[in-house]
Amino acid sequence: MPARQTKKGFTLIELLVVIAIIALLLTILIPSLTKVKEKAKQTICKTNLRSIGIAIQLYLNDYRGKAYPDHGNRYEWFDPATGDELEPDDKNAYWGLAYKNYAEDPKVFGCPTFTALKEHFYNTGPGTVRGGFGINRFFEGIKVSDIRRPAKFIVVQDHVEPHPENKDLFYILSGNTFNLEDYRTGGRKEYYWAIFRHSKRSKALDNPPGDPVRRANILNNPNGQSNTLWLDGSVVGMNETTGENVPRHWYSGK
Repeated sequence: MPARQTKKGFTLIELLVVIAIIALLLTILIPSLTKVKEKAKQTICKTNLRSIGIAIQLYLNDYRGKAYPDHGNRYEWFDPATGDELEPDDKNAYWGLAYKNYAEDPKVFGCPTFTALKEHFYNTGPGTVRGGFGINRFFEGIKVSDIRRPAKFIVVQDHVEPHPENKDLFYILSGNTFNLEDYRTGGRKEYYWAIFRHSKRSKALDNPPGDPVRRANILNNPNGQSNTLWLDGSVVGMNETTGENVPRHWYSGK
């Protein structure tokens, strides 16, 4: 009678080696997967902005080349009390409501990298649906025929502020030495990450005015990009900047 063969299992040492190899592989792969995931989000964001550009052009065609006159300045789409859709000029309305009927899908007015509105400095309510972009305040009520170079006029950008005031746009205000002062040194510092939100290397590199070495290197070594829609329909990622390379006429059209 042949001798019975006994099954040989893994030893504890062999199991520990396998676990160690798996852990090492995960350590190598996870950063790469994170970068791929963020790259996909940036691609979706740019696609959404291109769709917004088409929606705005369709609106302009119907209104003789004149942009919507008065956008709201919050992220709400619906009145939380009634459930009714807000008017675009309601102070709580998201500016996308002005062009929503011209878009293929209202979801294009949001950015997948900026979804945590609960972290936002606005007290958003249950009427908040989607958001993530800021519309150029100079664009309100403007006649596009008055803009000399559509390829050099910004309409919409990645931004925390849905309807940025002059001080929240990317050029340097007269008398200042850098842009976005409220987001760099003021009360909105913790939200700066969401402006140049794509291709970001580390949030620890944000708010550079307190660090002269970091600030001096921003143009050569930016920490993120803000996807930007220009009036000609093109979408480009604008590198983090302290404003020295951003002229005012990109917003004013003059």
